[in-house]
Amino acid sequence: MMGPRAGGVLQAMLHTLLVLLPLLLALMIWQNALLAERVLVAALLVLVIALKLLYRRGRVHAVLVGLVLGLVLFGGGIGWVFGSVRSVGTLAFVGAIVVGGIFVGRRALLATLAASSAIIGGLVVAQNAGWLRPPHNEVGFLHWAVYTAVLAAVAFNIWLVRVLMLQAVSRARDGQAWLGSVWRATPAGLITTRLSDGLVLDINAAYEGMFGLRREQAVGRTVLELGLWADPAARAAFVQRILDDGQVRGLPARLRRSDGTVLDALMSAEPVEYAGERRLVTAVEDVTERRAAEQALRASEVRLAALFRSNPAALVVQELPSRRLVMVNAAAGRMFGTAFAAAGQAEERDRYWVEPAERARLWQEVDEGRRVESRPVRLRRADGEMFDALISAERVSDGGAEQALMSIVDISELQRVRAAQRASDERFAKAFHSSPIGMTITRLSDGQYLEANAADTTLGYSRDELLGMRTTGSGSWPDPADRARFVEQLRAQGRLLGYEARMRNRWGELVDARIYAELIELEGEPCILAFTLNVTEQKRELELLAQAAQGVSSATGEDFFRELALHLARATGSERAIIGEVVDGGRRVRSIVRCVDGAPVAPVEYALAGTPCEAVLQGGQLMTWEREVAQCFPADEPLVRLGAQGYIGAPLKGVDGRPAGIMNVLSMRPLARPQQQAAVFRIFAARAEAELARLHREREIVALNESLEQRVAERTAELQAANAELEAFSYSASHDLRAPLRAIDGFAQLLEERHAAALQADGLGYLRRVRAGTRQMGRIIDDMLALARVSRAELKPVRVDLALVARGVAAELQRAQPGRAVTWAIGEGLVALADPGLAHIVLANLLGNAWKYTGRREGAHISFNVVPPAPGEAPGLREFRVADNGAGFDMAYAERLFQPFRRLHAQHEFEGTGIGLATVKRSIERHGGKVRGEARVGEGAVFSFTLPACE
Repeated sequence: MMGPRAGGVLQAMLHTLLVLLPLLLALMIWQNALLAERVLVAALLVLVIALKLLYRRGRVHAVLVGLVLGLVLFGGGIGWVFGSVRSVGTLAFVGAIVVGGIFVGRRALLATLAASSAIIGGLVVAQNAGWLRPPHNEVGFLHWAVYTAVLAAVAFNIWLVRVLMLQAVSRARDGQAWLGSVWRATPAGLITTRLSDGLVLDINAAYEGMFGLRREQAVGRTVLELGLWADPAARAAFVQRILDDGQVRGLPARLRRSDGTVLDALMSAEPVEYAGERRLVTAVEDVTERRAAEQALRASEVRLAALFRSNPAALVVQELPSRRLVMVNAAAGRMFGTAFAAAGQAEERDRYWVEPAERARLWQEVDEGRRVESRPVRLRRADGEMFDALISAERVSDGGAEQALMSIVDISELQRVRAAQRASDERFAKAFHSSPIGMTITRLSDGQYLEANAADTTLGYSRDELLGMRTTGSGSWPDPADRARFVEQLRAQGRLLGYEARMRNRWGELVDARIYAELIELEGEPCILAFTLNVTEQKRELELLAQAAQGVSSATGEDFFRELALHLARATGSERAIIGEVVDGGRRVRSIVRCVDGAPVAPVEYALAGTPCEAVLQGGQLMTWEREVAQCFPADEPLVRLGAQGYIGAPLKGVDGRPAGIMNVLSMRPLARPQQQAAVFRIFAARAEAELARLHREREIVALNESLEQRVAERTAELQAANAELEAFSYSASHDLRAPLRAIDGFAQLLEERHAAALQADGLGYLRRVRAGTRQMGRIIDDMLALARVSRAELKPVRVDLALVARGVAAELQRAQPGRAVTWAIGEGLVALADPGLAHIVLANLLGNAWKYTGRREGAHISFNVVPPAPGEAPGLREFRVADNGAGFDMAYAERLFQPFRRLHAQHEFEGTGIGLATVKRSIERHGGKVRGEARVGEGAVFSFTLPACE
């Protein structure tokens, strides 16, 4: 792009040509020059005029190109018309080269030189070849004038160029001085580096202060050696971007100061050519604090926005003075309704005010810049409901815009809560002062009584005496450490229910107190609300009751009734107590025990007619006469003679629900606490009924035992005879059945051995089936005998290691079929109290069945373990389990398992007699245990049995 001064030179050249070319054209016409020469000058004049018009439109580059091209063509044309290279037109080539070299550039200069040389060369060839007209070598005034004009124009333009260059040099000197001032005084950090390797050539003072680096330390070292880049790879990307884009403006970068701290910067850079090398001038702006401020501002704005959105108070921002709604939060929508945010006109929002005067007053104060804080107002929701609120408002400025910020809190619920609190306080006060239980409020710190109701007579003080008194100063707590423990426990739990304490009343007596206390807060100070009960008498009664319970807890029979009668008399303060049983069809009572004045006396029997005992038994419930019981039953002569006053009686019912006995006390004085004494009777009545029933059963058992001894002896003799007969039958069955079986099997064996060849295949098969049947019958006879022996054999239980027995059975089975691969899992510690022989029979049958029914299973597995007892289960029996993964069985037929000769599989599937599990069941039951089986077809079976555990 040409500067304004270079543009002035170009304009002067055009003006010179516009002056000289018309003069030259006129002179050529006057001197009668060649027509072709005049045409060429006229054409050049037209070209210059056109270029002048282009210059006015700012097409400077087009003007320069057109001028250079016109001069070159003009020079060639003059040489062609003149007929020789020696024409004046050669000066036009010089002018074109000067203009192109100075104003257009290096490539234009070379192009102009090449074109001029080519045209001159062409003219030389054409002249030597005779293609041109003979040159006219005569000279005159016209030639002098043309040469003079051309030379004057060139001289004038050279002078203008010289002036321009001198001015440029002057400006360069001034620019360097100005640039040096700017370099030194600019507040931005400036650094000049070599583009190729980052060698530092210069830095300004601002860069020194920014990086803590002196100029002499930096110049001559590369930026990487100085460690100016926090990430060295980022410098390569920075340089590459400059090479791609030609410059960089405001590129964010992370740089490092000389002390190692990292700063955020914005970098702007542009490459320059100087002294034959490419340099990079970079401006660095430290934006660390600005970034931190921007981040803090963004965080603040985020927090402010979150606070605005999530604030439970309604927030409203309105523009002043138009009162246009700018912003509302969600709480405002919830408070007024969704239509509030959509209210566009101020008049629409004014309807949310109940009192227009309140609205006008608020806006007046906001317009005047006054602040409104928590003013009570009445507002209206979108549905018309009115509510009480507190409103705060003030005038704020946001980016020059004046706005009103309002905060609105709905206090209608608060007022309802306060009203409810007042009502609650009133109810509490009424309940407090009208409660029949003593209630006090004391200060936690020093125990001072703040309030007490009239019923608080536990310690004997009136309400007026208690107010202002301290629990420690008055001696209510005999030991201050007792109250300290009470307070500590109350602080830890917040509430105490039934706290037992010993306290002193106003007369100095120690009383037992039960305290129900809770921590409360009154006017910001922790206090104790306490219910205090005097339980001295209750404890005394409980002690008597405990003594009675302890006295009768271990006794039975008459000893129990004697202790019970003594304690009942003592607990009720009565002189006489009787526990008796009903006899003679319910007409009389015979005493089991009778106590008079605290000592047992001889039993008696008396008629029930006309006595209070008759009334108790007929009523079937506990009955009490507090006083004058003798006057109520004048027919009871002993009662009248003694002058009895108080009576308590309770019926003792038998197993059938009818009266079986009676328990009563008789007092010569009126009963002092009949309700408490009746409660004591009720507590022990059930225990006395049970003991009376047990006493009756015991008597029946004694009588029954006397008759049973003879019956047992007779039954034993019968059983012995039956066992002898059963033994004889077993021997006979064994002998009589085995003999024909052996004969059948023997003859069948001889027939098969001697005459097998004479028999056909079917006959031989029948013969073999006969022998198999005899063997099966033999096994059945053996199993039947075994079952009989199990039933009648004498049981001798000892400590048996079932795991050892099971391993022995497994070894026998494995020896019988050594080719089978079976995995055994037999646990440890499988100990039980059992007969060793029967234990072996049980495991032989169960493990044998598992062995048999896994015969067709690949990967057969048999286990024997104990089942861990369930939590809380009594240790009397231990459960053992035999499991396999064999054929299993259908549980629908499980009831057949332990029945003799009832099998769940066909003989051709698995051999057996159906006696084994029946033998197992009989053996386990003889030990007092049980056996059960569970299975699924094709998935194996589990047999569980119980045996007594070893101590």
